[in-house]
Amino acid sequence: MSAPWLPLAVLGGFVLSAAVGDLISQEIRGRLDALPRAVLLLAARRLPDELRAEKLTEWEGELHEILRGAEALPVTRLWRGLRYAAGIVRAAPTIARTLAPQDPSPSRRRMDASDLIRSVMPLALVLLDFRNRR
Repeated sequence: MSAPWLPLAVLGGFVLSAAVGDLISQEIRGRLDALPRAVLLLAARRLPDELRAEKLTEWEGELHEILRGAEALPVTRLWRGLRYAAGIVRAAPTIARTLAPQDPSPSRRRMDASDLIRSVMPLALVLLDFRNRR
């Protein structure tokens, strides 16, 4: 290669490497932004089918607002997004129990004091009746 073309080739190499580096940086930033959403999808899978779509839409809207606040800082966006999504994953079973339709079957329901009284009362009446008959 002749001497006059060498500086142009070096300059072209620098420009090309900067462009490729920028493309890779944008790709990584895009992948990092998708990570909190993937964690939200995991949380949504822990909900009953009838709640899943509505809650996922709500959570994605909140995540968008959280990530928008740290728009220029990819590491901060990743940290805030993952922290929010991890909190949702932890809370998903509680959300499902709270918002899911209640199962009326007694085996799935927790007994409270009135249930205990209703279940013991017939036995108590039978025992009292048996004692009075003696």
